[in-house]
Amino acid sequence: MADLNISKSGTLTDRRHFLKMAGAAWAATLMLDAAFALQKTAAVYASAFMAPDGSYGVATLSEEGGIIERVPLPARAHGMTYSPATNRAVAFARRPGTYAMIFAPDRSVEPIVITSIEGRHFYGHGCFSADGRLLYATENDFAGNRGMIGVYDGTDGFSRVGEFPPMASARTT
Repeated sequence: MADLNISKSGTLTDRRHFLKMAGAAWAATLMLDAAFALQKTAAVYASAFMAPDGSYGVATLSEEGGIIERVPLPARAHGMTYSPATNRAVAFARRPGTYAMIFAPDRSVEPIVITSIEGRHFYGHGCFSADGRLLYATENDFAGNRGMIGVYDGTDGFSRVGEFPPMASARTT
């Protein structure tokens, strides 16, 4: 399952920083138990999960493992990424999955599900540009027998705007 420490620098995110990122509006929508858990926690994590009923989702968790919030997913996830610039997280399908779900951890906007283009699947990993405008997703090109990086525009509903080969495959010897 995928785990994500929501932070700008790749270090542990403290509760105050998470609340600034998520916003007070999100905290107000939490059930009383979840709001209490967030208040008591020093760090916030996110992890993909499979529920006992077989459904999938992403949960934000305290450092003690208490569930703060859940976001449902259409299928099992592998990797996740987060953009503090836009407050968007992405859960990528477990390969050979064909979806990536973009959501705001504070549920301030409706989630967006994108699918890989014909003949491709997501490898389960990606990242945002520093300004959060672009999403880069690792993909498998079946016909070309190669990996590619798909580029998606976060200012236009995460429409696909391009692709490029990973650096290792772009090198010539």
